[in-house]
Amino acid sequence: MRAAGSTRLEVVPLHAVVGTVEPTVNFDSDFRPASSALRRRWERVALAHRKGAVLPPVVLSRHPDGYYVVDGRHRVSVARALRHQEIDAWVSGPRQ
Repeated sequence: MRAAGSTRLEVVPLHAVVGTVEPTVNFDSDFRPASSALRRRWERVALAHRKGAVLPPVVLSRHPDGYYVVDGRHRVSVARALRHQEIDAWVSGPRQ
């Protein structure tokens, strides 16, 4: 899934992902699960990471203050929990 308009595949520092385009009560501001309802899906994504599965890039929108998740909140959450430094992403928005 890609965001509408011109997108580029980029490697994005996870610390630069600052929020989500659509508000969510399922994750806190640091992308930690805020609901037990997410547990199974989050664990499946984490297991895929541990097994070395290739997951699709997340979809981000670039803004002056950072990147916002369009699609891929679970993947961002798991990557942060596993202390990854970067994530593959389809990025829309102006280059900086």
